[in-house]
Amino acid sequence: MATGIRKLHSGKCRARSGGRCNCGAGYEASVYLHRERKKVRKTFKREAEAKSWRANAMVAARRGSLRTERRDVRSLAMALAEMVDGMASGAVRPKGRSAYKPNTVRSYERVVRGYVADSGLGTIKVADVRRRDVQAFADDLLASGLAPGTVSNVLNPVQAFYRRALDRDELAYNPAARIDLPTDADTRPKRIATASEAAALLEALPEGDRPLWATAFYAGLRRGELQALRCGDVDLASSLIRVERGWDQEEGCDRPEVSYQSPHRPAPFDPARLLGRAPAPHKRSGGRPDIRARRGAVFRPNGGPEASDEGLGRRRARADHPP
Repeated sequence: MATGIRKLHSGKCRARSGGRCNCGAGYEASVYLHRERKKVRKTFKREAEAKSWRANAMVAARRGSLRTERRDVRSLAMALAEMVDGMASGAVRPKGRSAYKPNTVRSYERVVRGYVADSGLGTIKVADVRRRDVQAFADDLLASGLAPGTVSNVLNPVQAFYRRALDRDELAYNPAARIDLPTDADTRPKRIATASEAAALLEALPEGDRPLWATAFYAGLRRGELQALRCGDVDLASSLIRVERGWDQEEGCDRPEVSYQSPHRPAPFDPARLLGRAPAPHKRSGGRPDIRARRGAVFRPNGGPEASDEGLGRRRARADHPP
């Protein structure tokens, strides 16, 4: 028998009393990890399979990628709930950043409570979840009528949990990777205003609303960045906006994902004339403009196209010539 390969025997096998083996208990392959002072063991039905695995495991051990796994006995729903608690306290942070945004924590908590906790996937032990389990969960959500984008959002906390566990060597396998979702389901037309359309839309607005929407159109700020903008962040002489904070609808002032300076895009208006005006007085709790309310109030009644505040930072006015 090869080194590191052991023949297994059942309790009633004749080999235990010196006879010929008459069971099919299989073979055990093992590799000793000197750093951890432990063996990694795995059983196989055939000896050839055990030898093949051990040869690959020996290579992985020399590279340092083979390790013993601490089995996580928590259910996936319990583990996700604890992760969300850690996100809220700051103990769990996103890769490359100091903390999760409050809105992300809330959305993950809603998903865990509303979709994962009572599902079959949520009852499986963390280490026992396989890709087929996550794919079946996604397929069931699609069959129930949820849009692919919504299903993708539901999977976000599951994928974040396993990515984090993989990065920290807590698991060696990510069952939430490469989940298949439809990509052609969203047939809504993608409409981006041209520079002339943006100018016409701004001209039709009440004068007090123009600074907000001009900044959205020409500088590409997101809704939270617009709400947190201060007068001192706007340099009219240099046509620069310093985006140094965001605004969460429940938590208030928040740091944006990236701090940057956003120059105004070429526009048929004088930026100083537009941005030198005071913002509209429509406020919500926290003293910031309610952009959702202003969108419905100033665009739809005037017969113009619906403007999405969610896409302000992504659907910047298309200039007639490169900026």
